[in-house]
Amino acid sequence: MIEKNIRRRRESTMIYYTADLHFHYALLLPSRPFATVEEMDEALVKNWNDTVGPEDTVYLVGDIGWNGGRVPGELLERLSGHKHLIRGNHDTGYEDAGRLYRWFETVTDFNEIDDGETHILLCHYPMLYHKRGYMIHGHLHHGRGRDYELLRQLPRVLNAGVDVNRYRPVTLAELVENNRAFYAGERDDEVRSLGKALELLELLNRSRVPMTLQALSQASGYPKSTIHSLLATLRSYGCIRQESDGRYYLGTKLFEWGCGVSAAWEITRCARPHLERLAQQTQYTALLSCVEGSNIVVIDQRVSGTGIQVASEIGGRTPLHATSQGKLLLSQLPDATVRYLMNGQGMDPFTPHTIVDLATLTEELERIRQWGYAIENGEYKIGLRSVSAPVFDREGQMRYTLTVVGLFRHVASGEFEEAVDMVCAAAGSLSRELGYNA
Repeated sequence: MIEKNIRRRRESTMIYYTADLHFHYALLLPSRPFATVEEMDEALVKNWNDTVGPEDTVYLVGDIGWNGGRVPGELLERLSGHKHLIRGNHDTGYEDAGRLYRWFETVTDFNEIDDGETHILLCHYPMLYHKRGYMIHGHLHHGRGRDYELLRQLPRVLNAGVDVNRYRPVTLAELVENNRAFYAGERDDEVRSLGKALELLELLNRSRVPMTLQALSQASGYPKSTIHSLLATLRSYGCIRQESDGRYYLGTKLFEWGCGVSAAWEITRCARPHLERLAQQTQYTALLSCVEGSNIVVIDQRVSGTGIQVASEIGGRTPLHATSQGKLLLSQLPDATVRYLMNGQGMDPFTPHTIVDLATLTEELERIRQWGYAIENGEYKIGLRSVSAPVFDREGQMRYTLTVVGLFRHVASGEFEEAVDMVCAAAGSLSRELGYNA
């Protein structure tokens, strides 16, 4: 649908632009400065309402959530101002798309307006524009591919995506300046320095022993002078320490931050009784993992006090295709997203039983969707078998998984079937404690 809508700025109101909010979209977390989907959603709502007044107008140039889900109406309801949606590729497959007019005054695929005396063309997808004024789009986020190289030569084609505009709606003047800075790469140096510092911290974490400046330089590929400067900054914040022989190791500040994160996670307190009960009942190890973007991270565990004990590394990421937790996460995603993730991450054969082809994995994920739980049959480590069940939040999103892992004789054994029932019951109970009402 094409609608031409000419609006002029009133003296007492403002016109703002934004795009690519992607509420509830966990797969974007690795590329955004938020730890959880909840944190991202709340920050976007707060930034919007801190900027937009009740009588202001906002043109949202596509992608309010993620395709195939439900319209994030509970968040749209909280957004201030007169809202107009120019639909993007993630706005066309909602189960309840017909309700979009409940939150937007207009819903179009294309629009033209006047912002003051400036003519504006609005479309989610960038296009060449040779008229007076500007073409405003979304879709590309802050990617630096071939599109970036082309669009940096077109100063009248502006990216309204929140990733380029500090995660808030912006005026036309702000949009012009933010795009100029983005395409000029003015923030790249800061981003690259931060990335290098994080790489050094990761190297020290993996090493488990102090490392010399020379060793860090060889492992990272960065010159000693660059590393020395970054290490000095990290040391001033207590993130690293230096021994008398000059070697570097992680500082107590990171432990302090980690404890702060752990204390802030109410989920660990709620889940602990369930973990202890599962470990006692099954005589194996019970795990709590969280969904972090496209990763599964173990955040707590309880090991049985009897029998053979199996421990997992807290904070460790599990391979998606070879563990019951990972396959459970994949089962929540569209097949196209699964293909994208597997093409990017690969399907390494950890054991002879590991699923290493996409067709077999797709069949397995369909079974998981039918069952409501996932199993691993010696696919990650020889002899170990596990079962995982989803833990949902009050909005019906899978945020965590409960798992039991141990040396079960076989997935068809009676004790394993009992473990399946116990894990599913515990996950259901924990979901209800978090406000989920199926």
